[in-house]
Amino acid sequence: MAILFRCPCGRSMVADAGRAGTLIHCPSCHRTLRVPSGKERGKELAAVPPEAMAHSTRPCDRCGASVPVDTQICPHCRTILSASPSAAGTGSAAPAGGAEIRSATAVLYGVSRATWWSCLSSGAKAGILGGLAGFLILVGVSSALLHSSWSANQTVQARDQAARALAQGPELEVQGKFQQAYDLYFPALARAERFLKAGGRQDDRRLYDGLSERLSALRCIVPEPRVREPVRWRPANQAEFDAAAQQLVAEYPAYRQRILAVADAAIAAIQNARANNNQTAYAQEVRQVVDAFIRFTNQTTPPQRAQYTYEMLTQAMRELTSANGEWETGRKTYLAQSEARLKAIKDLAQQRPGTLDGDKIM
Repeated sequence: MAILFRCPCGRSMVADAGRAGTLIHCPSCHRTLRVPSGKERGKELAAVPPEAMAHSTRPCDRCGASVPVDTQICPHCRTILSASPSAAGTGSAAPAGGAEIRSATAVLYGVSRATWWSCLSSGAKAGILGGLAGFLILVGVSSALLHSSWSANQTVQARDQAARALAQGPELEVQGKFQQAYDLYFPALARAERFLKAGGRQDDRRLYDGLSERLSALRCIVPEPRVREPVRWRPANQAEFDAAAQQLVAEYPAYRQRILAVADAAIAAIQNARANNNQTAYAQEVRQVVDAFIRFTNQTTPPQRAQYTYEMLTQAMRELTSANGEWETGRKTYLAQSEARLKAIKDLAQQRPGTLDGDKIM
């Protein structure tokens, strides 16, 4: 009969029943094990035929321990085994350690090879797992620190870019270069929206709001706004048009007051330019008019911006600023065109709201 038991490393072991209580070596983890006896005895197996044992094990040339036939180095005494074993089967040579170690010859065929992990002790496994956990924690902390540093750097860059855009953009606007100002605001706003909008600093929020307001107004005046939806509102059907017209009538008094304020400020700047011929003073007044136009635009609704008077105002703003940009050559022409358009806006603003001119609401 034979006894089946398992080494702590996970390898299944088979020993002769007569070897119970003696010591054997595990070929996988090299532990010295005592064959179970008494109540600790494992499952008993039928005796293994000698020919089967001979084909699965061989004796070590030096210590006589039974080792698998495909082993090249004895796991017990570390002796290099010859290609042609001196004897087959379980072997008969006695190891130097005594009769108990000779019981290693009881290890038979059919055992399972353990993985490297199962051969490790509990302390080694704990060490590996602890090291792996420490490594993952270190990677996580390092990644968090790197991301925090990167985010802080991006916030500083977004802050600087927004401040530069708000300083340079208005100078371009008063010269009639609305498209250049728009192209300056657009990337600055994209970065500010990511790194400044949700921040806790009031100055950052002010930078974001300033970019957003100017970009929102300028898209109504530039020839190439970077938007997917149409800039000008158009009713999808008659019912939508009728609802918008009713809303325009209700809100028209406030709209009229705001657009007249912008028109009056622009006309005053034109009249001062003719009287004084001072470009510096005119540029300052135009900048105030442009700021008023931007505030007015952000106070309107899409249907209100679809009105004929608002479209006329955007053209008047182009002419007003172009007079400053071409002061020596086109000043008189642009001033005259802008003034005529602004006066027409004031006349139209006195009419009943909701009046149609083509497909536009006045």
